[in-house]
Amino acid sequence: MSSGVVLWSIAYSCAAIIIVSGNSLAIAAFFTSKKLMRMRASYFLVSLAVADMLIGIITIPMYIALLHYHVVSKEYQSVFTAVDIASGSASVFTLTTISIERLYSFWFPLHYRANNAPRTYLGVVAGVWCLSGIITTLHILYRYHIISYTHFFYVMMSALSFCLLAMCMAYVGIFLRVRKHYRQNQCAQRNERRFVYMLFTITALFVVTWLPFHLLNIVNFFCDFCLIKSLPHQLLFACKFLHYTNSLVNPIIYSFQMPEFKKTVKSLVGCAARGDESRRVEEIPLARMRKRDDADTTQVYTSQGTIKGPDAHTG
Repeated sequence: MSSGVVLWSIAYSCAAIIIVSGNSLAIAAFFTSKKLMRMRASYFLVSLAVADMLIGIITIPMYIALLHYHVVSKEYQSVFTAVDIASGSASVFTLTTISIERLYSFWFPLHYRANNAPRTYLGVVAGVWCLSGIITTLHILYRYHIISYTHFFYVMMSALSFCLLAMCMAYVGIFLRVRKHYRQNQCAQRNERRFVYMLFTITALFVVTWLPFHLLNIVNFFCDFCLIKSLPHQLLFACKFLHYTNSLVNPIIYSFQMPEFKKTVKSLVGCAARGDESRRVEEIPLARMRKRDDADTTQVYTSQGTIKGPDAHTG
């Protein structure tokens, strides 16, 4: 086993721990705060956190096993690829849905307020996971030679390309709308710069994390003489690592920028810290009480030992 594989395994493991911790905290915060659950966008963010957490819990550990064992069963590869596609597709589709929902809220605020019933958002979330299930089913059909790899590839790449293009166009549309609004209000220039920076960060991170692996798949499909297996392993590991890193930054970008979310997270972390502190405080008096009880018991035994027996009184 090379040192490079060991280092990449450590990097993937650290990423998985952070992904699971961050997204678990996000889910706990949303279900703890009633204010957050009243926000309709929270449905999408919880769905995104679930998809990203699956990547940290299942997909990355399975990928680490693939790094260490070059020869694995076809069943293992099929399960890994299916879970990888399902969780990754759900994450990307949810990100695209969030961008379109934000665009709709900025350009058509009245229609947005009139059509933001919880069942509408739940229906969209269900649709996102159904689309992910369809993509995964196509891969299973390809594995069983029911459809060709060409059909699966075109559907998969078309879906990812559409999501990438839709996200970029949606955030450009939001930027234009916000810029037009803030030009009419000169006092809000600072908010404009902050919002533009957030949009740029969201779009840039999505492109940086997803595009390299996306391009590798396209090149591998259309270029017969430039197979992925002939590329340096470090490049493949880096592209896949960036691909998974998107699940790490998602809760930071989308959830942690919400003031109510920050407040809830601080309260959850504070409660956990206070709980640990209270347990430590309780342990100290208990230890002292045990020492005091032991001392009292020793004193009783000593005093009983000094009492003279019946023979002493007769003498």
